[in-house]
Amino acid sequence: MIEIIKLVEGSPLGVQETLAELRINRSTFYTWYSRYREHGYDGLANTYHSPKQFWNAIPPWERQWVVETTLEHPEKSPRELAWHITDKRGYYISESTVYRILKVHDLVMHPLYAVISAHGEVLPADKSSQQAVADGLHLFQGCVLGMILFVYHSC
Repeated sequence: MIEIIKLVEGSPLGVQETLAELRINRSTFYTWYSRYREHGYDGLANTYHSPKQFWNAIPPWERQWVVETTLEHPEKSPRELAWHITDKRGYYISESTVYRILKVHDLVMHPLYAVISAHGEVLPADKSSQQAVADGLHLFQGCVLGMILFVYHSC
């Protein structure tokens, strides 16, 4: 950069023409030049610092809160934990983010599937009433009503 500044200062051409030949943007040059005039050679040092955190990353202390909240409330699903954190801490976090954090720490709750059959218990005893219920539910003859319950447990 210092060489470019010296070249532009010593050029018989104007600043704009010299920069056009060097293919350097004028605003870039004037940024360098003002830093050089204000701070000297040290002002031209690279001032870029990588960001400490990405704009959409969950900070480490928030991740720790999720883990701590999960350990305090092991019966809650990721959705319930997200609601709990939003309600109690005033910090919005999505259910999927809670799930990803828990997965990293091996705290994911896996659902168990329990099938409960209502065959012969809920339907009326006579065939005509059973057919009326089946027709009302748009079921084919021989279909069995049932329910799937999700029961969470930690692995």
